[in-house]
Amino acid sequence: MVEVIHKHLDHVKLWIELYDGMEQDIDAELPPAVIKWIFKGYEMTSDNPVCTIYKQLMKTCPEAKL
Repeated sequence: MVEVIHKHLDHVKLWIELYDGMEQDIDAELPPAVIKWIFKGYEMTSDNPVCTIYKQLMKTCPEAKL
């Protein structure tokens, strides 16, 4: 979470929109293209906010190790 706030303020709005959407629909998801944009350049992730969308990450990036 710290890295999102300190290095990717442009991502914060997306996470807020996702969580707002999940309040209305627990199955709300980010589009796969947005997920790939958010994680471009990363090799791993953990902690919040990412851990809340692990199922979607598994669908979007099936080659990733969990």
